[in-house]
Amino acid sequence: MKIGEVAARAGVTVKAVRHWEAEGLLPEVPRRGAYRRFGSDHLSRIRLVAHCREQGFSLPEVRQILCLLPEGPQPKARAQGNCSATESRGIPESGCPDPVAMKALVASRLSQVRARIRDLEEVAARLEATCDYLDQRVVDSPPRGDGSLEPEVNDGPHRHSDF
Repeated sequence: MKIGEVAARAGVTVKAVRHWEAEGLLPEVPRRGAYRRFGSDHLSRIRLVAHCREQGFSLPEVRQILCLLPEGPQPKARAQGNCSATESRGIPESGCPDPVAMKALVASRLSQVRARIRDLEEVAARLEATCDYLDQRVVDSPPRGDGSLEPEVNDGPHRHSDF
């Protein structure tokens, strides 16, 4: 398959495939003439990387996950020292990553997501309070002769920090 076909089959962009290849996340792609020819192993790896990215894993985290696979990291990742000795051990023969190591990575990511959700809920609560405050200002503002609302000159005890 050419790069456009493998990208389409994986549901990603050609740009993403090129980026992941440059980052050493994909096996080396053989060339046939001027074109690189992606095989089913490349397609599987691209789908795995895409799945990890959809789950919110960063590229370094994806690299850690790839280090847990039986085929291990790609030569570029090994050469850059991106896989620790513990990440390369304990890989079962079944072709799947070590579930204990995977669980640790997934649990860490889940913890990060839950923390982000808490942060976003706090922001949402502040925005709701601001909307309520602005709704009250609209109700309290007297209409002008043209039907629009007259801004209040004296805003009382409210400050910008109340938003």
